[in-house]
Amino acid sequence: MYTIQAENGGIDKDLFALIIERINKAPSYKNLGITLLTLSTGTARVGMVAKKEFENTSTHAHGGVIAALADTAMGLSIATQGFTVVTMDMNINYLLPVNIGDSLIASAYIIKLGNNTAVAEAEVYKFQHTLVAKSQGIFTVRPVS
Repeated sequence: MYTIQAENGGIDKDLFALIIERINKAPSYKNLGITLLTLSTGTARVGMVAKKEFENTSTHAHGGVIAALADTAMGLSIATQGFTVVTMDMNINYLLPVNIGDSLIASAYIIKLGNNTAVAEAEVYKFQHTLVAKSQGIFTVRPVS
């Protein structure tokens, strides 16, 4: 089993445990090597290393992997409000290439949370200081059951 050890930045303990449980059941996190770092009210931070398996034809990390990291961070930022989410639309701007072996961190926050949809943004950094991508997404939301 993939074990998540993340910091609870102040959300409800039961909701935090439920999010961790659902992440542990989702193989995509393990397969991509995504690590949950922090969940706070309306925000999330996740990290990963650009593995050799993610290399594209230009010998950099494939943009789809970076998009997956941003999408994950945005979805988790909304989950901190007690919702499950499905991505409806997402855009991403790649600002710099990511080299294989680079450590990445995506930080996301909610821009707008409605009854049925939410909008969130994410920024992806390498080495925690160099912005490599910025993303915005629209998500369907429903209360956690």
